[in-house]
Amino acid sequence: MLVLVGGGWIVAMAIIILILGILAGYAQNTMQYMITDAAPEAPDFANGLYLLSANLGTTTGAAVCGLFITYSGTRYSVFGSLLFLVISVVFVALRIRAKQFRKQVKLEIVS
Repeated sequence: MLVLVGGGWIVAMAIIILILGILAGYAQNTMQYMITDAAPEAPDFANGLYLLSANLGTTTGAAVCGLFITYSGTRYSVFGSLLFLVISVVFVALRIRAKQFRKQVKLEIVS
């Protein structure tokens, strides 16, 4: 298993955690942009929605990773993070696809 603590696996674990940390920072910037882009006429509302979603995500992520730790041990807590990473990539891809579809429909209506 890649995430075993101890021996030679500690370096692999540190690399995975570093990559997850970088992706989390990137995700926060992306989430702020996506929420602000969805409601440009109400920036205060968009900022509040961003803070709500960030806090809700932190709470949910801590709870799910806590379940991984409770039932599988600390060695498998990274799998909870990877699970949320996959889910977030799917939802970002769906949003990009929906935005492209709206642009296409708008172009067809205009022409």
